[in-house]
Amino acid sequence: MSSLTPSNLILDRPVKATADDAMVAKLATTHSGYYVDPFLDAMIRNPVVGATGRERPAGAAFNQNIHMGRRRTIQPIIKRGTHARVCVMDRAISTFLKTTTTTQTKNIQIVNLGCGKDTSYFRYRNGNIMGMEREDEQDEMKMTSPEEKRAAAAAAAQEHMEHEHEYEYDKQVHWYEVDHKSVIKEKASLIQNSNLLSSYCPQLIKTKNGYECKSTTSSSTSYHLVGHDLRESPAKLLEKLKLDPTVPTLYIMECVSMYVPILASKKLLQAISVSADNTFFACYEPILDSHSSSSNSNNSSSDPFGRVMEQNLVKIGVASPECCLLQTRTLQDQLEKLIECGFVRAVGCDMWSAYETIVTDDQRKRANQSEFLDEYEEWVLIMRHYCFVVARGGRSPDQHQHNQENIIDLTTILDHKEEKSSSLGWMLGKCLELEKSKE
Repeated sequence: MSSLTPSNLILDRPVKATADDAMVAKLATTHSGYYVDPFLDAMIRNPVVGATGRERPAGAAFNQNIHMGRRRTIQPIIKRGTHARVCVMDRAISTFLKTTTTTQTKNIQIVNLGCGKDTSYFRYRNGNIMGMEREDEQDEMKMTSPEEKRAAAAAAAQEHMEHEHEYEYDKQVHWYEVDHKSVIKEKASLIQNSNLLSSYCPQLIKTKNGYECKSTTSSSTSYHLVGHDLRESPAKLLEKLKLDPTVPTLYIMECVSMYVPILASKKLLQAISVSADNTFFACYEPILDSHSSSSNSNNSSSDPFGRVMEQNLVKIGVASPECCLLQTRTLQDQLEKLIECGFVRAVGCDMWSAYETIVTDDQRKRANQSEFLDEYEEWVLIMRHYCFVVARGGRSPDQHQHNQENIIDLTTILDHKEEKSSSLGWMLGKCLELEKSKE
């Protein structure tokens, strides 16, 4: 039986609208030159009316989009934060892929929970994941105008389709994307009706639980779209995914857990924490209280900015009293929840600290060159109210100690006293860490 209630169903429409807003922000960010994503235009259905009166793809007008019936201009402060968000999630993905390619395993699994219209799979296939960029992408960024950059990125994507095997790792990458059935259906339709997207999924086949595109002779990846409401049974989700528990697995979530009821979220995390021998979880989420170490007893924010954030999200109908946004209010809360749910170690930081450590020097330089940021103090304040967290779990977590030479721990923190480096950029004094107590 479905766990959905009328109150949950009421939340769905505004939640999907916020996801569309995030996609429009990403589109504007790429158009300003912060990073490369030639697939966003194809993923966003809403048109923009050009000067001739004809409809063009969303975002065709630089920095302006007609979205949800209104014209919006995406401000630099939003684009700078969006860029940082993509940077940290890309680093989790690229680090996982690069470190696991040194192991004996022939397979890797990535599961995007609450994927929406995310394009990470296509960017991976095209060599656009930051940290794994194609060499020619650097030339694209030397171009001056956004139009030149977009045209070069699209041309490179077309060329890549013809020489895809040259960019693939010698591994089988199994990529899963999970979301509402309606979202999955729409995404499959967008892929099938786009020459660019469908070239990476030439045979997107309808299945019992969604769609799949199996690997071909020219590709070592398989792509799966799975319809599942994350508020429903996690056991059913794992049954639909049919993951190989012996394969290293990375789960990712971006601003998804915040909408899920806390009990459903914990059940989901408990299930995925032990879904494979080596499991990692990476998420990007808002935090309402950036100063407190943990939530206070009445679940109200002592942080003025956090209070305004909460009021706005409640007003637009995306935050219910039982959702994780209101129940997991601090960075410490995020880590404690993961440990409570079976992960053996969790590390996280607010996004300003992430910008100083996890986002690379080259990425920060590129952001500065893309656009001037005037509202610096306001931007730092916003960044303090989002966090990036990574956790490690597994069916036999004790075995991880014996496998450190094979699989690099994404939760390693850089100690200035040590020679070794952190795989993700974590640094002492800039992040929090929490481990499961040993009995």
